[in-house]
Amino acid sequence: MSIPQQTPPVNEVARYAARGWPVIPCRPGSKAPATPHGFHDATVDAERIQAWWTTWPTANVAIRTGAASGLLVLDVDPRNEGDVTFKQLEAELGALPATAPRVRTPRGGVHIYLGYPAGAVVRSRAGALGPGVDVKAEGGYVVAPPSRVAFEDGTAGAYT
Repeated sequence: MSIPQQTPPVNEVARYAARGWPVIPCRPGSKAPATPHGFHDATVDAERIQAWWTTWPTANVAIRTGAASGLLVLDVDPRNEGDVTFKQLEAELGALPATAPRVRTPRGGVHIYLGYPAGAVVRSRAGALGPGVDVKAEGGYVVAPPSRVAFEDGTAGAYT
């Protein structure tokens, strides 16, 4: 399982950090953190970020979710009926703002970036909003563009 070599993402990582979103490197081609303490190591510190991407120039990038970043991310996975669940939620509750940033995942899903609710504690949880719609918040992270991942079946894909 090899993936095509990617351009070092340090410029995009710096943009995430400038938004106040703590980042961590993930192993090249993987969603697994490259640091010893995973998302707990996430930072916006420019020197630390530069050191990480000097050490791992083709590392993927992940963004910590929850109060630390001010992000709550909905992870909609059509392989688990998430697209159906999400359409039902929007029909019932109304559409999310068109301005909410969205990232296409390698297998056709979407990450929808929303603000973390002030004063609340929202934990990351699979299927939190129904089949195929996970919430990424406290205790979690999301892999972000320009990351690429390889899958067990020998295919690969990118976050865009």
